[in-house]
Amino acid sequence: MGKSKSGQTKGAGWKATLANVLKAHNSAKLDGSTASAATQDKRADILFASFGRLRELGYRLQDVNGFGGRHMLVLAKDWEQRGLSPSTIQNNISTMRIFATWIGKAGMVEGSEKYVSSPEKATRSGINKEDKSWQAAGIKVDEK
Repeated sequence: MGKSKSGQTKGAGWKATLANVLKAHNSAKLDGSTASAATQDKRADILFASFGRLRELGYRLQDVNGFGGRHMLVLAKDWEQRGLSPSTIQNNISTMRIFATWIGKAGMVEGSEKYVSSPEKATRSGINKEDKSWQAAGIKVDEK
């Protein structure tokens, strides 16, 4: 098997090309520092799941360097339809954005709100929807 211009092994399939991209880039954060092992594992999990899902949806990318805007749209729509939480959708899109920079397509993956039917589908909220105070839970602080 020969090598493509990007250094990827031709005909190796999407898993091999993704593994090569991860090997080359996954340890680095965008600011140049080193990503933690947990971050690297999470990115790899999201990327392998995303490209696997694209295949299930009929997109047969043999080389992940062919990832494009239409693929991002399909993935985000699928995540929303499957009812993933806003924080999960946002994390997945962020990981795909980082991946796009790794393959030379910086700027291709836009803000999360572009890919969902309404902004709240990909917006985290730090606002509690219920009172979690001790008083609300019936705990008497004075008696403790």
